[in-house]
Amino acid sequence: DGIFINQQLIKQTFVSWNDVLKIEITTKSGVPFLNIYFTDPSKITKQQSGISQLFLKKMFRDALPLSCENTFAVADFNAFTEKTKTFLPDEKLIINEIITPEIL
Repeated sequence: DGIFINQQLIKQTFVSWNDVLKIEITTKSGVPFLNIYFTDPSKITKQQSGISQLFLKKMFRDALPLSCENTFAVADFNAFTEKTKTFLPDEKLIINEIITPEIL
């Protein structure tokens, strides 16, 4: 089990829950963000092509997460969070602010 990512620089990539270091949900200026940190980002980078690899290597070298703004997300963050709770231990799922439907 895991998550399928097809967003920004990461295209059509399956990531096992074992490869997720943590998932952080937070808001910036009232906009919900989902930040995914990986245990070994090189596994994700190797699956990408050309220029994407260069950008991802820099991003992950700087310890930045894959960040997704709810405005552009296909999935519902609340549903994702609830489903994620069944796969990740509490210490790997960090919710800095409760995301309510009013701000989605």
